[in-house]
Amino acid sequence: MYTTQDFRTLYVLLSSGTLTPDVVGSVCASDSDIRLQSSDGVLYDVHRKNLEVHSEGFAGAEAISEHHSSDNEVVLLTETSAVLDLLLQYMYRQPQPDLKDVDFDILAGVAEAAEKYQVFAAISWCKLC
Repeated sequence: MYTTQDFRTLYVLLSSGTLTPDVVGSVCASDSDIRLQSSDGVLYDVHRKNLEVHSEGFAGAEAISEHHSSDNEVVLLTETSAVLDLLLQYMYRQPQPDLKDVDFDILAGVAEAAEKYQVFAAISWCKLC
């Protein structure tokens, strides 16, 4: 479990340029209010409201801001970018990703993350594959 100090330290490192992420993820909103980072260092600028509405696991996303005083907060997730690239698409109004050609290991990761964060739209699609 990460502490408030861990989040503050990561924010300072990212904002100072000392630590830089490798890539920006496929979901990147210019007017985002929260930033997620995958386990492999990819950043996702997303909307807190989308996380709250489309996921029971992120339903308390507003509480995340209690640990951060900045608009550029970073929340570290344990999932890889391959998993988050797909999972986060279920949290936006857009065509859902086609999972039939996705590698089994990635699909298993999406299914696990969908259960973890209770992204019901993704759970339904994963059951079909």
